[in-house]
Amino acid sequence: MEFAPDAPIDLQNDLAVTSDTTVGISWRNGASDGGASVIDYRISYDQSVGNYVTLAEGLTDSHYSTTSSVSLIKGQTYRFKVQARNSVGLSLHSVELPVLVAKTPDKPAAPSTIIDGNYVKITWLTPYDGSTPITGYHVTIRHSDDATFSEESTNCKGTELAIV
Repeated sequence: MEFAPDAPIDLQNDLAVTSDTTVGISWRNGASDGGASVIDYRISYDQSVGNYVTLAEGLTDSHYSTTSSVSLIKGQTYRFKVQARNSVGLSLHSVELPVLVAKTPDKPAAPSTIIDGNYVKITWLTPYDGSTPITGYHVTIRHSDDATFSEESTNCKGTELAIV
């Protein structure tokens, strides 16, 4: 006797594909195909309104990336689910996968420095944030040997006006 396949498992955000304009996901087949080979997959997503809609169906690969026809909002989190289909029917939905439509922020341009008494003020332009707010920076200072860098956390707090 044949049954519908088990739901797909291990949904993952494909970080090589996902950016501030595209989402890439991948998955694996569940433990059982129900006795009949999996034919294809259906992907549904929540458009951030609590309602899942079919995004794509008839997919024969176990990975997917959104197309330009999908209007994704930068910085928004979407939730995806996948179903497998064999000759008997569709599986249950997979566990949902939340994916943030964003990318790693751009690297800041080289900073500028100004000597002010015993202090050095370091400033830089805010880079493109990748569609999500930048929450902090990691600043390292080059040593006089021109080869090594370290973070100065005692005198360089960045949070006090007197020690910026």
